[in-house]
Amino acid sequence: MSASPLQLTQRTRETSSESDVDADAAESDVVDAAESEQEKWWESKETMLMLLKVTLIELMEMLLTEKQAQQ
Repeated sequence: MSASPLQLTQRTRETSSESDVDADAAESDVVDAAESEQEKWWESKETMLMLLKVTLIELMEMLLTEKQAQQ
């Protein structure tokens, strides 16, 4: 017995629906990975900025100390 056109259409819809779900899940994984990488990038930049800030403060303190010693 062969499948009726209605049964074939139903199977096609089910397969298409499963494929859409798989594609959505894969897309979601890619987006999550990209967001995670971007978050790591920003965290590294924030760390660099904090180190630069600390270095700048230390240099300013050294200059102030040197200026006071000259007076």
